[in-house]
Amino acid sequence: MTDEKASLANVNVRLAAGEDSALLAGYLRALAEEERSVELAEGEADESIAPPDDLVQRLEQHGPAGDSYFQAVIVEVDGSPKGMAMFSLAYDGLLAAPCVFMRHIFVEKEARRNKLGTAMMVALARLCLNQGWPRIDWQVRRLDFNARPFFDGLCADGFKLHRLCYRADGQALASIANLPV
Repeated sequence: MTDEKASLANVNVRLAAGEDSALLAGYLRALAEEERSVELAEGEADESIAPPDDLVQRLEQHGPAGDSYFQAVIVEVDGSPKGMAMFSLAYDGLLAAPCVFMRHIFVEKEARRNKLGTAMMVALARLCLNQGWPRIDWQVRRLDFNARPFFDGLCADGFKLHRLCYRADGQALASIANLPV
């Protein structure tokens, strides 16, 4: 797909299955490599993560064939996988409903600009509507100027200044766990 655009008739988006763990691991490794190239914002810590060596086994354990901590959709062109969107459910008590948190979306470089990311987001939105899940949340790094136009095109008012995202991991997580109560 170097010079030709994918025909949407040849595009299929499907839910990932247990046997897709190695494929998902490959996409996650490629995504981690790309994220290392995104410029850091002022004051932003370098959160580059190298996926663990046993990533495939962990995905098998935690994914659709295992504990189902995450799900994924895979986009294919003419039966050949070209990308994935990984998500999980989080319960919103105020909505009294599970909502989707999309953690990762990735399309192979040579397949980009063919609406494959859009096809995955459409499939995920339809899945949400069919399941009664009222919302999809995701995060984009502020200086990821490759990803932001894509998401802005999907949801122009999606960037909410009145929302902040917090994360505690590593030492910060340990510090919280050790707070006096």
